[in-house]
Amino acid sequence: MLESVPRVSRYTWVRLWPAYALLGSSQAIVWLSDFVAKRSLGAPDWVVPLLLTAFQVSWIFSPALEPLMARQNAQSLFRKIGLLSYLPMLAVAFVAVVPVGPGGAGEGHLVLFLVLMIAHFAIDTAFIPHRGALLTANFPARVRGRMYGLATAISLVCMTLFSKACGSVLDGDPRWLRFLFPLGGLLGLWACFLLARIRWRHGARPAIADGDGMWREVRGTWGNVLTVFRTDRAFFKYEAGYMLYGVGFLMFWPIMVLFAEGDLGLSYGSWTSARGVAWPLGIMVATPFAGRLCDKIGVVRSTALAFALLGSVFASMAFVKTEFGLIAGFAFFGIAMAGVDVGWSLGPLHFAPKGRSRSYAGIHVAMVGVRSLFAPMFGYTMLKEVGFQAACLTAATMVLCGSAVLLLFVPRNAPAA
Repeated sequence: MLESVPRVSRYTWVRLWPAYALLGSSQAIVWLSDFVAKRSLGAPDWVVPLLLTAFQVSWIFSPALEPLMARQNAQSLFRKIGLLSYLPMLAVAFVAVVPVGPGGAGEGHLVLFLVLMIAHFAIDTAFIPHRGALLTANFPARVRGRMYGLATAISLVCMTLFSKACGSVLDGDPRWLRFLFPLGGLLGLWACFLLARIRWRHGARPAIADGDGMWREVRGTWGNVLTVFRTDRAFFKYEAGYMLYGVGFLMFWPIMVLFAEGDLGLSYGSWTSARGVAWPLGIMVATPFAGRLCDKIGVVRSTALAFALLGSVFASMAFVKTEFGLIAGFAFFGIAMAGVDVGWSLGPLHFAPKGRSRSYAGIHVAMVGVRSLFAPMFGYTMLKEVGFQAACLTAATMVLCGSAVLLLFVPRNAPAA
């Protein structure tokens, strides 16, 4: 399978897949945080969209990370990101499951949990553009989608296994969260240390900036974002399509968490069957195909097709009434997200000029932070004001509009990085 890829790609793959296996295991635990906050720590409904906002709002500062990261050694930077991002999760060991409300001491433990998880996601912002720079450096564009798809599939296998195990453990005793989240932190830290051992292809490492130049670049980062959007119209239109999709996605997620925990009354085991098994299995099955499709027809068209499928899935999930229906819906949700994830991860690398991949990835990540400022709470407001079905259909419409923008306005033959 690897004989047809370049030698540097084979070298990278052998060292990349174990790290992705660990990351998938860690994320299985991390991604339970919103359901844990609601089910076991007594969080009110509005905390779920607020948590999603807090997790991603720091991504707005991603463009400023480029000059900061450019001063670091590319390999050792993975270790620094891992230490700063995953060590806070170890402190979840001090979070107790206690009553919230009058006479209870749970508010302090809920706040501690939220602060620790927000700290994790705030620093993890730097991981995404730096990972993108490594993928660009060591995987040529003609095989990048395939190799990324395989790595993601391995990550999702581990996520599926760990999600179901965590659901069973927490259903038995929710106090086990004090062990599971520190375990997730250790696994993520281990993954970052493995990534730090991968040598970057000679001549492809980001340049190390001098101190004065670095701070000048930090001050000018958002001016650079506007410059890129003004001069690279294809990338601007691609981001416009992703913005519409992203608003729909971020509206939909808190709606579904609250519907599953409240209206359907799902246990941890049932929720992890949908979110932790059906969803990643759908992604896992479809990601290798999505990666190859991206290599064959291009990132623009493959992403547009993924958006169209996802919008249709969101519309159908507006009519879910049972646990089985939710699980089936999440399976198709995952299939659609396979193409979305490939486009999200590889799209900026496709448009970026040589040597600018981390900068473009930083801009792409920053746009997530922008829409996180309002989209989750907008979805929650619609849920409370007009109901579950209308909120889901609105989210579906936003995603379908994103597909239309990519198909109608983004050039298909923009040069690959």
